[in-house]
Amino acid sequence: MKKRIKVLMFGWEFPPLVTGGLGTSCYGLTRHLALNDVDTIFVLPKILEPMHHFFLEVVDGSSCLEGMNIKSAYKSKSDHEIYSHLAECITHDSLLEPYSSKERYTEIYDQLNNKTEFGKDIFEEVNRYAEMAKSIAMDRKFDLIHVHDWMSFEAGIIAKQLSGKPLVVHIHTTEYDRNAGRENREILAIEKRGFDAADKIIAVSNQMKEQVSRKYNIDKSKIEVVYNAIEKGDTVDLDHQIEFLNNKKVVFFLGRITSQKGPGVFLDAAEILLKERNDIIFIMAGDGDMAPYIIEECQKRELDDYFFFPGHLRSAEKEKLFAISDLYILPSLAEPFGITPVEVMSYDIPIIMTEGLGAHEIIPEALEFKFNDSVDLANKIIRVLDSSTEQKSITVNYGKNLDRLDWNISAQKVKSLYCHILGMTVER
Repeated sequence: MKKRIKVLMFGWEFPPLVTGGLGTSCYGLTRHLALNDVDTIFVLPKILEPMHHFFLEVVDGSSCLEGMNIKSAYKSKSDHEIYSHLAECITHDSLLEPYSSKERYTEIYDQLNNKTEFGKDIFEEVNRYAEMAKSIAMDRKFDLIHVHDWMSFEAGIIAKQLSGKPLVVHIHTTEYDRNAGRENREILAIEKRGFDAADKIIAVSNQMKEQVSRKYNIDKSKIEVVYNAIEKGDTVDLDHQIEFLNNKKVVFFLGRITSQKGPGVFLDAAEILLKERNDIIFIMAGDGDMAPYIIEECQKRELDDYFFFPGHLRSAEKEKLFAISDLYILPSLAEPFGITPVEVMSYDIPIIMTEGLGAHEIIPEALEFKFNDSVDLANKIIRVLDSSTEQKSITVNYGKNLDRLDWNISAQKVKSLYCHILGMTVER
């Protein structure tokens, strides 16, 4: 009988509630680790909705150390056999939000009636989350610890100190990516402590590996690259076009509407094009701290008739957006990997992205433009929309690119890394 590895994993986002790519990545990874004889105890800062996944045991936050049997969620006997060894998802009441900032945390904290339970700022709350890790590390049996991004690093470090188990740090985005030019020194220090404490680091792209090595003075031999992926499935085909389209081309932005993601240059490029043409619809899907400003600017510039802001989209809504779209724009300042471009590839939608993004490693055919250069972006949007040859040159290798991005392949790489750390033979 194969020995199953048990992992204590700390994160801060998991479906069904996701605001970015991290939750989707954690879902795909843990699901396929379960298929490769790895059980995951997943720890979350909080839970906002019931979560039912037949490879995880979800535990209510009010009694976070007591299990809840969800075997009834198995869809078939074969699923039951595959996932016969359940793990847990332990939740902990917290004000930490995915991709939260110091300012956003303060805004939430100031609205509380009872503030005594939570940290006065985001760093106190991160430390409170880490303190909770003590009881889990002492009460649970596991082989190693796996953490995702800075808010879970301190919890992982404490769990390692108490248990003596090895620590794997998984880095999806750093403070240099999120707040380029205005980085928070305390967050940088936490990231550095996490990298130094780690037995191994997983980076989501070669670009991220280079950044961690250079910016944090980490030996490259300590860092392994494992790409994220998407769940393979059928694409959505709408029976009819949304009424407002009227055969117009659809160009879209999808992601957090924050400075890192470049929504301003998307709006500027749209304005340039709409002065000359009326056959394009622009959709900016997502939410974030810049959303009110972008919407107000759109109204001031009188672009309302050609611009739509649907807000944050769940999976089914995203698929409908993909099904009606002609072009995807990724105008980020930094994007170490990016789940959305991979999802977009499965719909054969051409992609234009900022120069030098990590996403270019997986989509080398994507057209690139200079960051914050709205004229360059506008010109390339027209170039793609008006040329079927240009469209095909971008999408021609999407199938091959997607074949390399498979959660089972990524999970096997992570399991191999676990086995190497634990001195175990890798079994398939």
